[in-house]
Formats: sequence, C-alpha cells, structure tokens
Amino acid sequence: MTLGVVIGESKPTAITAQTSRPLSVGEYIVIDSQDGKLLG
Repeated sequence: MTLGVVIGESKPTAITAQTSRPLSVGEYIVIDSQDGKLLG
C-alpha cells in the first residue's frame, strides 16, 4: 500500500507501509524510521 508523500524535507518522499487495517482517506499514521518518527 502506498500511503502518499512525506512533506517537510528537501524533496517529497514516497512511503510504503503495511498496516493492520485499511486506512481511511485523510487518516494520519506515525511511522518509525531511522531518522525518527514521521507523520504520514
């Protein structure tokens, strides 16, 4: 599932994640990454 893009970096980044349930349009999730937590 491709969630969308992460904004706030020098360039937009595509994010792919597996979730335990389908996400609604406009719903946000927190993604743990090597650089810290991302709001996606």
